[in-house]
Amino acid sequence: MSNHLQSDDASSDGFKPSASISAEFSSDVIERADELLAFDEAYPISLLQRKLRIHYNAAQRLLDLIKKRRSLMSHDLQGVLNKAWSHAMDIYVAGRVNSERTLHAILYSQLVAALPDCTVLCEPQLPIAQHGVFVPDVVVINDQNQIVVVLEIKFVPHAYPVFEADIAKLRAIALDGERSSFDLLLQPKTGKFMDVKTTISPECLFVFAVVGRWDAKAVDVEIVTRAFYGANEDALAGRFLALPHPIKHPTAEVGGQIPEL
Repeated sequence: MSNHLQSDDASSDGFKPSASISAEFSSDVIERADELLAFDEAYPISLLQRKLRIHYNAAQRLLDLIKKRRSLMSHDLQGVLNKAWSHAMDIYVAGRVNSERTLHAILYSQLVAALPDCTVLCEPQLPIAQHGVFVPDVVVINDQNQIVVVLEIKFVPHAYPVFEADIAKLRAIALDGERSSFDLLLQPKTGKFMDVKTTISPECLFVFAVVGRWDAKAVDVEIVTRAFYGANEDALAGRFLALPHPIKHPTAEVGGQIPEL
């Protein structure tokens, strides 16, 4: 699967593919096709032709898209993220992490290796209506140009991380981001954005990874999870993942409590 634009000429059925195969079909058509194939896969192309009233080549492209979509959804994204974070924390414990940017790099390399069909970006700009421009630390984009993971990282191992703004950012993207589209992917030859727009998947997973003192609120899974869901737990259920790494400090601190950072 490729994350790049396709520039095929018009196909023999008279349909001209758009910038990506997924852009050729509306989300309603894709969902309808997925439902149809869930109940009858004996003759999938003829089924799509008959039920959706499309030509053979279009049905073949739609079938390919559904297969790729299901392949990505079969990934245990939470498992992949847990494993990537565990690996990053092993490197931190070994004394080889000095900053949040280093964690970005480690998680980027881990996610690229674990999700070869996806594009992983660090610090993309996401303009969200009524909120302004958010810059999450890491996002994962599937081959349908949908963001499937938004990851925020907080690295304050010596103190109390301030987490409220990060959680508020994730929450705003989750609640209002699906109505937006973004220019994220660049054309290597020109450095300009590709014509295709990136959107946020309705199943996007929002992740808060944090290194901080063991007694900080930021490393308390229940507290950060409650802050993310707020009064919208039904709408956002199952879409948040907390990845804390608490650091145990000596009980006696010189100069009193360390401030939040």
